[in-house]
Amino acid sequence: MQEQIQSIQQFKIADEICAEHYESCPPLLRSVIKTAAAFHFSMHSPLKSKEIFTDTDRSGFCSGTIYKKIPYLFMIIDKNYQSPAKFLAVLCRAVLAEIPHIFVFLDKNLPHAVFNAYINCMELCGIENSYYLPDENTLADLDGKLQTFFSSAGKHVLFSNTALYCGKLGTKNTFKEHIKVSIAARAEQEELLRLAYGSCADIRFAAEKSTDTARAQFQQLAQNPAPVCDISFLPSCPGIQNYGSGMEFCFIASHMPQHFLYHAVFFANLETNYPQSE
Repeated sequence: MQEQIQSIQQFKIADEICAEHYESCPPLLRSVIKTAAAFHFSMHSPLKSKEIFTDTDRSGFCSGTIYKKIPYLFMIIDKNYQSPAKFLAVLCRAVLAEIPHIFVFLDKNLPHAVFNAYINCMELCGIENSYYLPDENTLADLDGKLQTFFSSAGKHVLFSNTALYCGKLGTKNTFKEHIKVSIAARAEQEELLRLAYGSCADIRFAAEKSTDTARAQFQQLAQNPAPVCDISFLPSCPGIQNYGSGMEFCFIASHMPQHFLYHAVFFANLETNYPQSE
């Protein structure tokens, strides 16, 4: 595959640059990234390549599903997308899906602290194919070469606040992650959350103590389950996702289609359409 990726080697982020960013990462940031990665790997079950077929069913239909892992994935981050936490949520799912080749393209004009966080997310997930973001033509050319080489298309995740970003890659196999999230948190979490979600979030802060136990907080949520925001770190403010201190990077990418990281084929027909001898 070296011949196919030769066109992007000039954009490769050097190992020493990755090492420098890893070593200079603030301990607190590295800690919450490690926590988030462990959380995602424990929460999501990988969907292995498989074939399922049921030829006889009381419903009268026969059906089958085929799941095959995609051969490669492009993760493209533009300079205005400054949310390492949302990137990490998708990256961990891609790692769990055991996609053979994950390419991450980072805009070199990202703020230093955000670029550092992205690099550390990749380092802690074992991703080595990291590149500075080239132009659209280079990406489209690489995509075409890889499709030909693998005789199968990969997919693309575009991290951009611009809906039409990277249009030359097409839209059929593209998941565009640019949806804002609303967050309720404690004031002391502001620095981490601003780094984790940047302009991708609307955050409000309040002074509030945590409950005594996790069970107590969960019961409180059960009594008033209607969420008022996407992510909450406040016991009194129910969110769709509720977390505690130290889990600032643990956002689950809820908008990502369940089978996006696989080629999925579904089949169904009436059993009566086939001879009994089958």
